[in-house]
Amino acid sequence: YILVTTRTSDLTTLGLDFGQALEVKTFTSEQGALFVLHRAGLLSLDATFDQAGAEDRQQAMQISQGLGGLPLALDLAGAYIAKTRCTLASYQQRYQTKQKQISKESSGQVHTDAIMTAWKLSFERIEATNPKAAKLLQWCSFLAPDAIAEWILLQGIVKLGKKRKGERWGSWLQNGLWRKGQGRNKDVKSGLDQAVEVLQAYSLLKHDTQAGEFSMHRSVQAMQRHAMT
Repeated sequence: YILVTTRTSDLTTLGLDFGQALEVKTFTSEQGALFVLHRAGLLSLDATFDQAGAEDRQQAMQISQGLGGLPLALDLAGAYIAKTRCTLASYQQRYQTKQKQISKESSGQVHTDAIMTAWKLSFERIEATNPKAAKLLQWCSFLAPDAIAEWILLQGIVKLGKKRKGERWGSWLQNGLWRKGQGRNKDVKSGLDQAVEVLQAYSLLKHDTQAGEFSMHRSVQAMQRHAMT
């Protein structure tokens, strides 16, 4: 069996007009709300929506509707709530504030959607609390999104740290993933693991430890690159 995923609705132009097409739709308000509660750790995975408290159900429904039922945006929202331990109401307030700010900055043009707002809220939090993790995410946004080999990052960090101290990458490497005088791979690996752990907690990067590979959502990569100079 072959499963093909695409954002193109007309598959005939790609020569893929075979088999059965299945449209992947956004979550309903209740599905999205339940997903947020599960992802945020506010409701056990085997619990139903009705088992949540009345206030949590109401707040989660508002978040789901505000994010348009988009799974990626809801995943980012749930991860943010779980990591920062803020309330549902607090997240909704922060989201709305950030959405207005983005809309004002872009004059209603590019990336004023729910995913962009949810991503920016998470990224700014990471940038403020863990700059090296933010740098790693920016770096990975320029690589192929699937199967980013861990060894490429490890070897690259060691080589850059040795050859380019004092240059643009130097401050990040020496103060973050690289530490001056500690060029052994285990030291770099420790710094990389710490950064990856933060990014995973916010659902911005996934790490397959068995395969030794990372992956990023294509939309996250696109937004990350768009936000950079």
